[in-house]
Formats: sequence, C-alpha cells, structure tokens
Amino acid sequence: GVSVKTKYVVTPEAPKVEMADYGIKISWSKVTGATKYYVYRATSKNGSYSKLGSTTKNYFSDKKTDLGKTYYYKIKAYTDSKASSASSYTPAKCVLPAPVINKKVTANSTSFTISWNKLSRADGYYVYKLDGKKYTKLAEVKSGSSLEYTYKSKKLTKIVIAAYYKNSKGKKILSDYSNVCYANAIAKPTIELKALAYNKKIYINSNKKTNSYQIYYKVGKNGKWKLLATGNQYMPSNTVSQSHEVELNKNYYYKMRNVDIKAGNTVYGEFSEIKQLTFGYIPGVSVTLPKKTYTKGQLFQVTIKNNTKKKGLSH
Repeated sequence: GVSVKTKYVVTPEAPKVEMADYGIKISWSKVTGATKYYVYRATSKNGSYSKLGSTTKNYFSDKKTDLGKTYYYKIKAYTDSKASSASSYTPAKCVLPAPVINKKVTANSTSFTISWNKLSRADGYYVYKLDGKKYTKLAEVKSGSSLEYTYKSKKLTKIVIAAYYKNSKGKKILSDYSNVCYANAIAKPTIELKALAYNKKIYINSNKKTNSYQIYYKVGKNGKWKLLATGNQYMPSNTVSQSHEVELNKNYYYKMRNVDIKAGNTVYGEFSEIKQLTFGYIPGVSVTLPKKTYTKGQLFQVTIKNNTKKKGLSH
C-alpha cells in the first residue's frame, strides 16, 4: 500500500462570535484531522494578532475583554506536526448579552412578578412593555437589587428586559432585548370539595377558568404535599374530578392553583385555601364511632368534635 502524508492542514473558516456574561465566546467549524486549535486576537483588523490560547474543542472563551471595545479573532488548526494558515478575521464589539427572563412567572389576583438572570458587568436593567413594535419603559432596576419586577395587569402583557452599562463618559449602553415574557394576573381559586368514599373520587370546584391547573394533596396535617393532578385545558364547568387511593377515617388535605401556559413561559397563580376531607364521613370533621358493631340498616349515633350528635344509618 502507498502511505499518503498530509502536506497541509485545511484552513478553518472565519470564527463565529457570541456575547456572554464573562466576555466573548468564539466558535468555529471543526477541521478534519485537526487535534487542536489556536485562537488569536487583535484590537484592529490589520493590527498585531497575539495568541490567546489553545483548545482541543471548537470553541473558546475570551474572558479578558472590555465593554465597548472591538476585537478581531482568527483561528489556526493544528495536527500533531503541522499548522494551517490563519482563518480570515471576525470582528466583535464587546457589549452586554441580552438578559434571560425566567420561564417560571408567579402571579396573584392583581399582578404578576417576573425575574431574570444577573449579568455581572451590568449597571442596571430597563423593563419594557411591548405593544406590537412599540416599547414602553415601565421601570429601571439597578444591579445589585432583587432582579425582579411586579406589574399590575389582568390583561395578557408582553414584557422584555434590556441590560445596560455606563461607558467612560457615563452614557448608558443597552444590550439587546431579552426573550419576550407573556403574563397576566391570575385569580386565586376558591375551591369546594365533594367526595364519594365508595368510588374514591374527589370533585373539586374552582371559581375560575384557566388553561391549566395543579392539584396537590397530603395525608394528615404534617404530611408532605404531593402533586395529584395537572390539567392542560380549560376546566369544563369549573369542576375537576380526580380519583386516587384513599383510606377511610384519615384526614386528607387539598389545595390547587391555576396555571397559564404561555409561549415560552408559564404563569403560576396563588394556591387556594387548604380544604380538608375525611373520607367516608362528614367533610371537614373527624368523627368517633361508638365501640360497638351494627347490623346493616340499623340506626347509630356518632359524636362530632364540637359535641353535636349525628344520627345515621349503617350500610
């Protein structure tokens, strides 16, 4: 067989650049046969390119950047013994990356609260309401304070965030806008429980319609809350019917919250008041049966906690 030695290494394509909280991320397409890459940087396109570092990956983090400065990057690919020519350059003006609004939004019956990631080099943030292509500034949030904002609106509202830093002249330089957050206030549900012990079904009536909901339950006052059900459509006639394994004469507690699933984020409403059921007996109260057995169809009497007497028919 004839062995063919590689006489040259393919020159990488010009790198791509992306703003990050720490500075600039440089990435490029892999070169076949390359075992490592060298990254070079200059402060003008025809200036002197100095080596920033080497990597076996096809990306590199430049953490030594100044906001507002423009940098120029080139890449060389290396095999064990040979280097490619340098790629053509890619310029990158170092600015703040766009903030990211958290996908989980909390709401109550009058307002909603959004939060977003902290950018270490930001001096502050602006909150905007978006109507079509119109941006209305709602607030300025200084860096270091809690990075959240509460807005009162029962209507669906689009919110975006921009970060800024102050340059040497004190001018505020804005980042790109964040992802759009869709949110609105969500009414707190008032729930009513009905239970049928023999088929172990709970009927939960909520006074508000929403496009989703979550129901939690626990057994006993000190029990741990567990997710019983999640709905992802409008509740027909505001009633949810759920079945789960229950034991008679144990105290079960239930709560629910309405949830609105939007494009890219989810708005969680407040939990309802906690409601209690004691299966097989009277909802909301625990009962003590006298210690004697009854034949089917015989009348019996029980004592409720508040000392009122209840008569019943054994089944």
